Amino acid sequence: MEGTNYPAGLYSGVIRRTIIERRVTHLRAAIIKAVLIRNYHQTISTMLNESNTDSAYRHGRLFAVIEKIQEEGHYAQSRRKLEHTIKEKYFSSACATPAAVFPRLETLSVHHQRHLNPGRRVQMERLIADIKWEIISTKKSHSLMDQGQFIPGYYHQRKKLFTSSDDQESPEIEPATV
Repeated sequence: MEGTNYPAGLYSGVIRRTIIERRVTHLRAAIIKAVLIRNYHQTISTMLNESNTDSAYRHGRLFAVIEKIQEEGHYAQSRRKLEHTIKEKYFSSACATPAAVFPRLETLSVHHQRHLNPGRRVQMERLIADIKWEIISTKKSHSLMDQGQFIPGYYHQRKKLFTSSDDQESPEIEPATV
């Protein structure tokens, strides 16, 4: 109510809980976003921001796309839904130490891309290329603030991947106050 900063413990606790459970809920994403806006004066969009060049945000987006490729590739091959995705095994390490994880994830995604139909494969390859275009270098590790960017990037991209093109709107920028 007074417009003061949120406690640092809230931010680190939500990030830690998200990483441990490997689940980005709407509430957790909202808390991370609120702390980044109020405490660190960052501008976070309400929806996917394709022009955001932050490396951690882009890594989150890339992780979401690779996970989607895995899900679709597995379904195309076996005609059944995947029980566990790369999120269960790699989310926490991708969020904290991207340089150690992303080369392996990209290699695995090539295997799953082979099972997609040719049009979808090209669409996913273009999406990956667009995301990676702005990533100058992959850091060995992400700071707590970077992890706070990774999680909304993942959340926004997943949301967009499951939204039909009729439902999509142009991204809006939230004001700097929460």
